[in-house]
Parts: sequence; C-alpha cells; structure tokens
Amino acid sequence: MDLLLNFTPKKPDKTINYLQPMLFTGSCFADEIALYMQQHNFNVVAQPFGTVFNPVSIAAQLQRVINKQVYTANELVQRNELFHSWEHHTQFTNTNKDIALETINAHVIEAHQCLHHTNAVVWITLGSAFAYQYHGKIVANCHKYPATDFSKKLLSVVEITSALSKTIEQLEGKQVVFTVSPVRHTRDGLVENNRSKSRLIEAVHQLTEYFPNVYYFPAYELLIDVLRDYRFYAQDMVHPNSIAVKIVWEHLVNTCFDEQTQHFVTDMAKLLQMQQHKALHPETEEYKKFIQALQLKENELSQKYFS
Repeated sequence: MDLLLNFTPKKPDKTINYLQPMLFTGSCFADEIALYMQQHNFNVVAQPFGTVFNPVSIAAQLQRVINKQVYTANELVQRNELFHSWEHHTQFTNTNKDIALETINAHVIEAHQCLHHTNAVVWITLGSAFAYQYHGKIVANCHKYPATDFSKKLLSVVEITSALSKTIEQLEGKQVVFTVSPVRHTRDGLVENNRSKSRLIEAVHQLTEYFPNVYYFPAYELLIDVLRDYRFYAQDMVHPNSIAVKIVWEHLVNTCFDEQTQHFVTDMAKLLQMQQHKALHPETEEYKKFIQALQLKENELSQKYFS
C-alpha cells in the first residue's frame, strides 16, 4: 500500500555538475538547500542580500550583482542609531555606517565573482508575491519601521515575469533554477498565501516556457502535495522540518545532478558523517586511528574529485 503520491520531478534539459559555482538567493528555503550543498563541498555563494521574499527585490538585487554595482553611503537609511539598506535583510544592519556598507559590498563582489564563471548556476527561491512599498518603491525588508509607512501590494504575474525576465536576459544563458518556497506565509492569511504562491508558480512556468536555460524544481509540490502531513513540519506548523528538507534534497540530487555528481554527493555524505562524529574519549588510541582514517578519506576524495 502506497502512503505517498508517486511523483517524479521532470529533469532539467542540462543536468548540473558539482564543479559548477552555485549562487543562491531568495527566501529562507534557499538557505536550507544551500546549506546542504555547502556541507557536501559544493562551491556555493549563499544569500548575498540575506533572506528576501518578493521577486521584484530579488530581480533588482541580481541585476546589481551582475553589473557589480556596489552601494553608496547615501543608499543607507538611519533609524534608532542603526544603518539599514532597503534592499537587504537586517543581518546587514549595523550601528557603524562604514561597516554596514563594507559588508554589503563585499557580498555583492563575492556574488559577482561567482557569476563571472560562464558555467555558474543561479538558484532562486521565491517566497511571496506580496511586496511592501516605501514611498512608492518596493523594499526587500521593512526593518521594523512603522507599518503605516508602507503599502502592501500583491504583485501580478506580469509584474513578476517582467522583473525576472530582465534579470535572466542579463545572465546571458547561465542556468537558472527556480523553486517556490513551500513555507506558508500565514501572516498574510491562508487564502492570501495561496493566491501569492499561485502567482509565483504561474510566473515561473511562463519563464521556463520562454527561456531555455530556466528550470523549475518542484520543491513546493513535493512538500505540499506529496508529503502534506504535519509530521514534516516544524513546531510553527509552516516551516518544513529537517526530515522534509532532507527528502526534498534527495529528490533534487536525483533530478538535477548528473551521474558523477550523484556519486560525489554519496561520497561526501559519508565523509560528512565521519567528520560529525563526536568522540567520548578523544585520548584513546582507537580515536587516534579514527582521525588517521578520516584524514586518509579526505585526501582520497580530494584526489578523486578535485585534482
């Protein structure tokens, strides 16, 4: 008896290799997948602007990265002794304007260097079609400014595809993998969340039909339609738990990666398990032998995959 729907995601026209540089941007679900790749020794640049949900902000950020357009001091805003950027998550906020600017621009340059490689892959996770406008301009984060300072807008499919199309064109044929975050934005309301997600999904599918280098990986459908059970969610009942993320990761590996990379992931997973081993008695001869075996394995895999 089958307890889950049988669902096999469609493979991309061109599968991905572990040696390709990866740039991740978008919602918090992008963090989860980027972390898996980092743990498995992929070449990853993750979230150069921090967590961002709406596609218009994501598109604008990527355009700045592509053009290596660094930020200037007059693009920061100050409130309560803190300096913020409207295009960044609060993790970039700082009491020192120069430090904030230096950190922001270091991430822009790092992401630009990643995209400088012709075989780079851009992973974009869209979180919500709702956006917030401050004096008529869409912002990536409200930075706890008064809610009355902002107007909330549900982006149309046309607005989403228009913004992202310009960015994809500037990427000059690089592989782009879209996902829609399966995290439910309950603060918007369940009905409103579904309206938001449906616009994101439709917009992405229109982009895949127009751009041959754009692919949609159905992480949203895997969680919402295949797993669809509270046992796959965290205590807040909206974020996927570690089991769910692992299942999505396994589907992604089998769907998006070439055969060599699938073997690479298997080997790196075994190495990671060894590296995460915690010794109860590190002073013993047995543990010293384990460390020697670990070093041998690291050298073996380095020779096998990176030399």
